[in-house]
Amino acid sequence: MNTFNDIQKLSIAADEYIKVLDDGSGRFLIYEVGTTGTLTLIAAENSTIEFSSSLYDVNNEYGFDTTVFDSEALDNQASVEIGKLFDAVQNQILIDDLAIEANNLFFALVNYILQEQKSPDWIFKTSFIAVYHALRTLDQIPVYSRDNQSFYEEYINEIKPYRTQLKEFVPVYTKTDTATGSWTDFDIPARWYADERIFRSPNIQVTSDSTYFATDLYKPYADNYKLEVGEIIIGNVGQNYTLAPNIEISGGGGTGANAIATISAVNGTISSITIVSPGSGYTTTPSVTINGTGEGATAYAVLSSEFDSQGSYNTVRSIDSTIKFDRITYASNVTAWAANVAYEDTIVVNGNFANSYDLNRIELDGNANVAPQDATVTDVYFKPDGTKMYVAGDTTDRVYEYTLSTPWEVTTASNVSLLMLLLRIAVYKVCSSGKMDTDCMQSVTPVTAFMNIDLLHHGA
Repeated sequence: MNTFNDIQKLSIAADEYIKVLDDGSGRFLIYEVGTTGTLTLIAAENSTIEFSSSLYDVNNEYGFDTTVFDSEALDNQASVEIGKLFDAVQNQILIDDLAIEANNLFFALVNYILQEQKSPDWIFKTSFIAVYHALRTLDQIPVYSRDNQSFYEEYINEIKPYRTQLKEFVPVYTKTDTATGSWTDFDIPARWYADERIFRSPNIQVTSDSTYFATDLYKPYADNYKLEVGEIIIGNVGQNYTLAPNIEISGGGGTGANAIATISAVNGTISSITIVSPGSGYTTTPSVTINGTGEGATAYAVLSSEFDSQGSYNTVRSIDSTIKFDRITYASNVTAWAANVAYEDTIVVNGNFANSYDLNRIELDGNANVAPQDATVTDVYFKPDGTKMYVAGDTTDRVYEYTLSTPWEVTTASNVSLLMLLLRIAVYKVCSSGKMDTDCMQSVTPVTAFMNIDLLHHGA
């Protein structure tokens, strides 16, 4: 619209933008239409941008801290914040057709600083310039042609200020090499198997997984994972061979591997086995059988990557990606419960081991009422043979002893005595014998210690 008053002639809707060509002084204005029809000025020609004080005012509760805008308090010396503001202006606002304004803004700031500080040590004029001339792409030109880099250098020397010196002039040649083909590291990424409820890599040997290897993600592996027989190593040279035996290579999923044997005429042993054809398509190590007039000779095959028609070996790695936790020792104290058996330091379960830790299988079988002694129980202990139960009460700060007429059956518990939970004593010295006798109680600095009563073995 030509003027602001012309907006009244429009039928406006929310989220629309209106540009007024003349604000009265020849400058344009841009307004945004709100949801209620209100107009918000969002841009003005040759105007300034006012940043919200919340970006830099240290009196605000939250804002930029050392690195990001979050719930931390503002820095008193907001150098990081100022740097972010300048970065946003240069790299996000003054770009494209406004890029020249970034240069003008920089020198405007420099001139303003020079007005306040006569000789700042970090602003100085240099008379040296460096030129990086993006000359052309790095191509092999059939006919020699001299580059025009000296022409451009002469141009720089002609237009530069008299006192300015050309410090360095570097011609730059660029080239992007394009390589054809597909690229892969032959990995087999894991995927989610809903029926098994696990993540695992597809196994090409499993029929249900084979369909995945027809897709682009797994096809490079499927096309290159098979091997050939690269070497046959003699395990036992045998004896009494008068003629070279036949070497048969079978199994392993592949075909076409052939080899010949050479014997020693001196002692009738096999001296070497040479691969004639390595075959192809092997996924596991094939068997090597030696058939001949002698006896005792053995050999085994070593697989290697196949040599393809393009003149290179495939590079599928023969790494078993199965994770093995074989560097730790493991022992379990979980055992199935049996009648008339004492369990010490053992987790006793009733049922198969597969469900030992299944909390859904826990059910109440009975209870013992200890409230008359103490309603707030903090710990329960049992004698190893199951005939005694000890309950630690928090309210009375006591340990209560109960006799179980049926071992391990808490419903048969009856209270028999009261034990002190802790005995606080002043210990002068504890002898190596574990006793405290008069001879070893010397005049040393007293210490206060806690002695836990061995409830399970000494009773009261």
